[in-house]
Amino acid sequence: MKQPVATPRRRRTPPLPTALPSSRVTEPSSSAETLELSSLTADTPDAQAKRAALMSEALGAVTGVGPNKPVAQRLLAQLHSVLPGETDIAKALFTFAELRPKNMLEAMLVTQMVGVHEAALAFLRTSTNAALGEETRDQNALRAARFMRLFNEQIEQLQRLKGTNRQQKVIVEHVHVNAGGQAIVGVVAPREGGVKKKTDG
Repeated sequence: MKQPVATPRRRRTPPLPTALPSSRVTEPSSSAETLELSSLTADTPDAQAKRAALMSEALGAVTGVGPNKPVAQRLLAQLHSVLPGETDIAKALFTFAELRPKNMLEAMLVTQMVGVHEAALAFLRTSTNAALGEETRDQNALRAARFMRLFNEQIEQLQRLKGTNRQQKVIVEHVHVNAGGQAIVGVVAPREGGVKKKTDG
């Protein structure tokens, strides 16, 4: 009697992934990314503690400013003086966490930037108010433009402090001057009145 021959079972191959896993390493999220805006805007001791903690983190470990330190409280007081409500304070703290000032000079500059940005938006809002006269709207639009120009200058200053504002330099090492030629190094500006012609006599 013939014995039944066992057929080998085929191993199932797992399906190929539709997309390769990303090799990018994700950095741990900061408090500014995990905290909700509503948890920072309430006028409660818990919200105040969260705002102070976010400020201390935004100032960075270089300064070593804690949530109860006078410097953090002073910066929060300055923000309260230029911003109307707790919601704007919370948004300003998110700005601090994004720009990450590394020392007190950068922290004070970021505080000024928050105030200038708020002033620019306030004048922009009034410049589009149809209830105001045309002259008043134009004046507010000019003020908004000045504040926005100042804000751009503050961005450049912050980049210089952080060392991210790089400028290209062109260095000329060799200059060849042929016979009868002249080499001039520096700024050349024409004289007033143009070229004076030489007259005979």
